[in-house]
Amino acid sequence: MANLVYKNITDRVKSRVHNPNLSSADLSLWVNSARDRLIRTIKPSFLIGTQAFSAVVDQSVYRFPNIDPVAIDGIVNVTNNRVLEEVLESNLDSIDADRDSESGPYYYVVGDLEYIHTQPSAASKISLSSSVITDTSAEVLVKGMISNLEVTETVTLDAADSTTPVDTANTYDSLISISLPTVITGSLTATSNATTVTNVTIPSSYHYTPYTPVTLWGIPTATDTYRLRYYKTITQLSNDGDPLGIPDDWSSLLYNLTLVEAHRNGYEIEISELLLNHIEEDIFYFQSLYKATRRKHNSMVKDRSTRSPFSRFDHTVTLG
Repeated sequence: MANLVYKNITDRVKSRVHNPNLSSADLSLWVNSARDRLIRTIKPSFLIGTQAFSAVVDQSVYRFPNIDPVAIDGIVNVTNNRVLEEVLESNLDSIDADRDSESGPYYYVVGDLEYIHTQPSAASKISLSSSVITDTSAEVLVKGMISNLEVTETVTLDAADSTTPVDTANTYDSLISISLPTVITGSLTATSNATTVTNVTIPSSYHYTPYTPVTLWGIPTATDTYRLRYYKTITQLSNDGDPLGIPDDWSSLLYNLTLVEAHRNGYEIEISELLLNHIEEDIFYFQSLYKATRRKHNSMVKDRSTRSPFSRFDHTVTLG
């Protein structure tokens, strides 16, 4: 059947678990978790997106909003027509612990999620405001470090005009996160050091902004242009008419995985090992149809082939 929507899946799940009154929150959690599992495993090529960015001389770390660390698939130096190779943080530690080497860059390291884009340049109060006047009395949760201790406080936006900045009571050495317990109409901006540093911007209807830090090595010496390749995040399913966001021929697999999620959450559904085996077989089948290649590429430029500081990590073993 063509043009499948969210309701097609939820109706089948309700019928299968013999409970037409399942909460919409439970159904949404199960279906979205199952779909996320599908996408993380198959990594379909139709979800690949790109983002261009320019290097800043002497800056090694770049933060990308709303891109999951595991979704990053590669970085290319467009200016020099060079593919960068992903390595582990420990690899860089072994040859350049203080990160002072300037070159290429030839390599990159993907870090864990962070919730602050730019830290205060010195100990500072944090100023918070909305982009619209009507987000009055909204609460903002601020977590940060003061004298090596983690401190949390709740700040209420201006009761008369939420575009007027309100300062935190505390002065923070660094920030851990800024988030909204309840989403607001406008976008939230947090600044420090007398508004000279923008710490984070949270878009309208979001609770927080996640950033994935990427470290380039060696440290850039030129303002080259780079292209980040990643797997896009698709919107969550919640309304009956929402498109599934995946090909219709995945629908049976999505349905079966949703039943597995329901089973894990305590419903009396007999999910046999045979069904789970069939699910894995189907995933591998769709993987062969939709997955883009994820093999690592060597640099298209040969100026590092014999002088790479990582050459000692490369080895061959004679067979037989």
